[in-house]
Amino acid sequence: MGKMSKKDWEAGLPCPEDNIVRCHSCKPKDLPGTVYRSSNSSSFHRTPDCEGLAAGQRKVAERGQEPSAIIDVYREKAIADGLMPCYTCFPTHNKKV
Repeated sequence: MGKMSKKDWEAGLPCPEDNIVRCHSCKPKDLPGTVYRSSNSSSFHRTPDCEGLAAGQRKVAERGQEPSAIIDVYREKAIADGLMPCYTCFPTHNKKV
């Protein structure tokens, strides 16, 4: 990783070296390029069958609502949208930024 911490990179702070937000040289290398989410999700998931994602879908169904479709998105898009890594499938990345 470049000159900044993963926490700062995920928070969208500019790189101290080149002042670019989410610069490529500082990008975390230990997360997959494609992640999964539902439209109302607050987190992204490593796989579409993550137990954390399934639990969220069950909660929606228990409230009598229709769970939204699970879609794949680029990790950078998920982070830019404010989603956090799932506590279940990303246990080493689950600190709030």
